[in-house]
Amino acid sequence: MGVLIQISRELAVDSASLLAEEKKKERRKSYIKRTKAYSYKTLTAGAEDKHLWAYLVTLEPKKQHEMVAYKHEGEEFVYVVEGRVEIQVGKEINVIKKGQSLHFNSGISHNLKNLSTKQSTLLVVVYTP
Repeated sequence: MGVLIQISRELAVDSASLLAEEKKKERRKSYIKRTKAYSYKTLTAGAEDKHLWAYLVTLEPKKQHEMVAYKHEGEEFVYVVEGRVEIQVGKEINVIKKGQSLHFNSGISHNLKNLSTKQSTLLVVVYTP
């Protein structure tokens, strides 16, 4: 923090703005990484600099999802459009099926698995501060 304060003084800018720019860069990288992932279809195109992103996610039958990040700052909301999935958040295992949802702190390690013999489709909304 001391170095950050010194830099902000030298540049004559608020130290909070330096941190905000770094957060924006991190969010942008995460957004781009997710939209390039094979199973993510973005529903919020052009939202790289925003705090809220929505995706349509497809999971192959009986497969564990190769997620972009298993733990990230913020919150996540998952709604099952089709299929049945297991979402492990920390030590808690949640089984949700078509028409059900789960909202959780994405700062807790989480993992996603398709329990169906068919492809599962999810609406996933990610909020990052």
